Amino acid sequence: MNRRCLNCMKMFMIPEGYEADDNCCPYCGFIENTLPQNISYLRTGVVLKDRYVIGTVIGAGGFGITYKAWDNTLDTVVAIKEFFPQGIVLRDNTTSKTNTVSVYNVRDDSYEHGKERFLKEARSLAKFNSHPGTVVIYDFFEENETAYIVMEYLDGCNMREYMVATNSLPTMEMLRKMIDTVCDVLVQVHSVGLIHRDISPDNIFMCLNGTFKLIDFGSVKQGMSDSNLSSTVILKHGYAPIEQYTKSGKVGPWTDIYALAATIYMLSTGVMPQESVERMSEDEIEDICKLNSAVPRSFGNAVMKALSVQIKDRYQSVEDFRCDIFGAEVAKKSEEIKAPEAKKEREEIKAPEAEKGREEIKAPEAEKGREEIKAPEAKKEREETKAPEVSRKFDWNVQDEKHESFISRHKYLIIIAVVLIIFIWAIVDVLSLNEYRDESQNAVTTEATTQKTEAATSAVNNESSAEKVFFGRYWYDDTNGDGKYNKNDSKKLIEWRVLKKYNDGTAMVISDKILDGKEYNESGEEATWKDSNIRRWLNSDFYYDAFSSDEVIAIKQRYIRNEDSDTKNNVFLLSSDEAKSAEFGFSETSGNSSSQRTAMATPYAAHQALGGGEHNEDWWLRSVNDSNKTAEIVTDEGGIGSFPKNVVLGVRPVIFLDLNSEYVKKSE
Repeated sequence: MNRRCLNCMKMFMIPEGYEADDNCCPYCGFIENTLPQNISYLRTGVVLKDRYVIGTVIGAGGFGITYKAWDNTLDTVVAIKEFFPQGIVLRDNTTSKTNTVSVYNVRDDSYEHGKERFLKEARSLAKFNSHPGTVVIYDFFEENETAYIVMEYLDGCNMREYMVATNSLPTMEMLRKMIDTVCDVLVQVHSVGLIHRDISPDNIFMCLNGTFKLIDFGSVKQGMSDSNLSSTVILKHGYAPIEQYTKSGKVGPWTDIYALAATIYMLSTGVMPQESVERMSEDEIEDICKLNSAVPRSFGNAVMKALSVQIKDRYQSVEDFRCDIFGAEVAKKSEEIKAPEAKKEREEIKAPEAEKGREEIKAPEAEKGREEIKAPEAKKEREETKAPEVSRKFDWNVQDEKHESFISRHKYLIIIAVVLIIFIWAIVDVLSLNEYRDESQNAVTTEATTQKTEAATSAVNNESSAEKVFFGRYWYDDTNGDGKYNKNDSKKLIEWRVLKKYNDGTAMVISDKILDGKEYNESGEEATWKDSNIRRWLNSDFYYDAFSSDEVIAIKQRYIRNEDSDTKNNVFLLSSDEAKSAEFGFSETSGNSSSQRTAMATPYAAHQALGGGEHNEDWWLRSVNDSNKTAEIVTDEGGIGSFPKNVVLGVRPVIFLDLNSEYVKKSE
């Protein structure tokens, strides 16, 4: 009998006759039916919404408990956050197996208001599911007199845990990547009026693939009455600005900017910033560059400005903060790029005579600057051999005599040298002319060849002639021979068809076969690409299943325009316009079973979702905007038409790929 471990979520076999025992997982050592460490936590094995099986606790805070869980519908690991404000609710799993929470110590509607804010936060954050810097929200609901949010399970650690585990500070490269991601999230969140309110090293998560996510938005905390919870729970000292210490404080983007700057300060120095309320009376916070000399000055200036106690002295927008924190480094990099050209140009225009006489005619300021950077020995030698001031003047009469004497003695040699120079110049000129003619002829030939090649590429890009590359791995066939096509089988290299190449070395590619099957939107309701479940699946489950943490660097994000907003995607689908375009190698007509748009389903895709059998199948296209919510499909004959979203159809992922990456292979 097989059973799933509710800690690591792996399946293991239980020998016959031992089903009733508290079995131990062979992978992680977790023993079934182990009671949680805290009497308030849900027991492992509890099922929510007849779908989610609760596992062990990931973490707990003042307002919630987060569990690892198994989604029986999607067959995947998820994280579930339970609304559980300490000091207001109670649940004792030692005396009763009830999962319902009891509310106490509340004389107003704070609990209900907080629960409402908790669910409202889930609805708001679900709008940002397409952003790689936020956690994907899958579901939210009420049960057990409280509320739950089902979200993407993250594998990795937060930045506080990283520093503890490594006993070191993050590198500047890591910090820059983290800051850029968090700022990008905050720009979008602030644009719709949301404030995070709880940025700290605990709430910035570093995934195993090296990406960062901003987690645990704290807007729900503002829905709770201060009379019921202490401020030590509501905010984190050292990271919270002064406006969060009072109910009347003016909270805005500047609040998150302060907390982010305090987080950067801590991660850069290992020193907790002085509390903002203490700084009101005596500001003793040390400059970040003083504590860590590796921090660039412009970077440090931006952080210290963002840490200003008074709101008016801080940055008012995240864009301004990000611009200042990265601006100087960009400028420095630009100077480093320009420096070699400037140096080369300076060397080319420097005449030998100028080099020889520079010491005599240099300006005092230049002399001073050069002396400061020369080695002490060179400086000493120069000072010892320097002639008196009067010797710097030329005696032009003596010079003229020397020149005349030289010309008189060597006039015949000079004439011969001039004749030789003229002769050599004439030969070089003839050779250059011939070379120019050859190059011109080659250029004409090359241009003609290029035009023919481009025309051929535009005209033909079907399955038989299109360029193919191999990248990433996905389930394909029954590799273990158990007669099933599932995730217990080994993965195979994914074959991609190149649709279009770009000058920067990237290419738009589509999987040559249908890799899986999904509903366009699980609820069966009409949805745009931005709001569809299939987009979330492609950018979460598929993305991490198909590509390793090393390979993802070869994938370039793409913004897809909707009428109301842009969505950033790592993986997407073709639109019907793209699937009709000759630019991408597709014919304008509907075609037939040999159409350039038809695709075979892998055995895995066919058996998992498409009914079995390896044959041509229908595959989803992207719904473009609000005026076209009905997703379209490519039929098994290559035609394009609309289809309801509550059916499972084939998925052919599309990505932008760096063809020069070492992880992209030209052959299997």
